[in-house]
Amino acid sequence: MLSATGISLLVLVAFLLRFNLWRRDIRGVPILMYHMISDDVSRTRIPKLRVSEKRFRAQMAYLHTKGYHPITLREWLGYRRGSGVCPPKPIIITFDDGYRNFYSTAWPILKKHGFKATVFLVTKYVGGSNVWDRAKGEPEEKLLNLDEIKTLSREGVEFGSHGHNHQDLTGIPLSEVESDVMASKSVLEGALKTQVVSFSYPYGKHNAKVRWAVKEAGFLAACVTQPGDNDKNVDPFQLKRIIVKRNDNLFDFKIKLRKGKSRI
Repeated sequence: MLSATGISLLVLVAFLLRFNLWRRDIRGVPILMYHMISDDVSRTRIPKLRVSEKRFRAQMAYLHTKGYHPITLREWLGYRRGSGVCPPKPIIITFDDGYRNFYSTAWPILKKHGFKATVFLVTKYVGGSNVWDRAKGEPEEKLLNLDEIKTLSREGVEFGSHGHNHQDLTGIPLSEVESDVMASKSVLEGALKTQVVSFSYPYGKHNAKVRWAVKEAGFLAACVTQPGDNDKNVDPFQLKRIIVKRNDNLFDFKIKLRKGKSRI
């Protein structure tokens, strides 16, 4: 039979393993990845991508209290080139897909703290809904329309591309990859009248062919969906992101900021 000390040690080890506290801290600028801020999970099969408004408020309040300074990917690229002075404790907050609840729910919370964000849009469906999720039986959700995108852009939100069709770019011929990527950039730049520099790989899937096409289209950075280091040695076309999930409590969130993951 284990002694009280032995039991305590087992509990401690289990705790350390469970919450990834054994991992080294990630290096460089942390990039957070969200999809949707929503309390409604009644019809979805993927509730993990819907962070509740209450938890999002708590997470942003924590960043504010701890002195984090959210910047955009465009700003990060400038600081990386030596343009300007990067603020202390920089962090990048990103949203994939461009759901309308970014405008109605997330942005007012971010704006309250003076935070910036980067939103990746699926350009073919701007003003429509998440058509790409139909095959998975996911409910239709409204996406940002052009007027909302322009308003948010004027208020400091950076917009990047999440592809034109939201398809797995690794599974189609190079010519189609090039067409999709270039179409998304053209649509965004035509609407916003500014250079669009950032890309987020649909479904997080990429390979050398896809990264080449994104770079050739004129993007300067692209995000993946795995956590890791974003230090001076990072490939700007493989920027690591920390996914924030619905079941992440504030303790999970704090650990993810340091370790990239909070659970095994």
